[in-house]
Amino acid sequence: PHVKRVHAFDIAIPMLRVAKRALADHAQRCTFTAADNAHLPLAPATADIAIAGWSYGHQTVWHPTAWRGPIAAAVDGMLRVLRPGGVAIVIETLGTGHTTPFEAPAELGRYYAMLTDDYGFASTWIRTDYRFPSLDEGVRLVRGSHIVTRKLYDHDKAYFLQGPDGRIIFTIPYEGDFTLIGTTDADHDGDP
Repeated sequence: PHVKRVHAFDIAIPMLRVAKRALADHAQRCTFTAADNAHLPLAPATADIAIAGWSYGHQTVWHPTAWRGPIAAAVDGMLRVLRPGGVAIVIETLGTGHTTPFEAPAELGRYYAMLTDDYGFASTWIRTDYRFPSLDEGVRLVRGSHIVTRKLYDHDKAYFLQGPDGRIIFTIPYEGDFTLIGTTDADHDGDP
């Protein structure tokens, strides 16, 4: 094996279940823990590599006027757990469904600049097209619901609640005058 130990963290329990299934052959070397990006339950200087995938950029939508603090806390948390000489990797999208990078919306552009200017990250574009061997392997049914309502509260905070089935329910300020309410995806094995 190339890796002695993997510590996987996600705030969403269903995502941890997906990761656990995907890494079942390596379970003896993996732990799966529910945790927020800014509060990783690891001691300082314990990891050689820290990877955050498609995680921080959402803050620019959830907190359009106050995203810097939550992202800084998450990046600082990531850097805190690295040993000296460790490598931090942040994976973000530069164009889902595109074959070349697109120009990021303003807030994402400022976030990307924060990573390079404030933290010294380098930016590299990697094309990640993936073709499944068959349609059956590339498509799966999931359950999840999203609705938009009139603004439910007068602040820019998001709420994450956990339902009795273990899925996360979230409410997020949306477009200034609305609230987006949704659930995380869960696999659906029955008919559509």
